[in-house]
Amino acid sequence: MQNQRTSEELMYKNSIDCFKKVVTYEGFFGLFRGLVPQLLGVAPEKAIKLTVNDFIRGKMRQNDGSIPLWLRSWQVDV
Repeated sequence: MQNQRTSEELMYKNSIDCFKKVVTYEGFFGLFRGLVPQLLGVAPEKAIKLTVNDFIRGKMRQNDGSIPLWLRSWQVDV
C-alpha cells in the first residue's frame, strides 16, 4: 500500500482489502513472502547487540550483584 501512486488507480483500498487480495491471488503464504531475507538481515544485528549487552553487564556487575547507575552521581540538587 505504501508504494501506490496517487495519480493512478489505487490497487488497495485499505489494509483489510490488501489482506484479502493477497490471500486470494497469492495464497496464505503470500503474506510471508520476503520475510526470510528480513530475518536473515536482522538476526545478526540482534545477536551482536544481546551478546555485547551481556558482556558489558557482566563486566560492570559489582560484588553484591548490582549494576552501578552512574546517573545518580550526576543529579543536581534544586
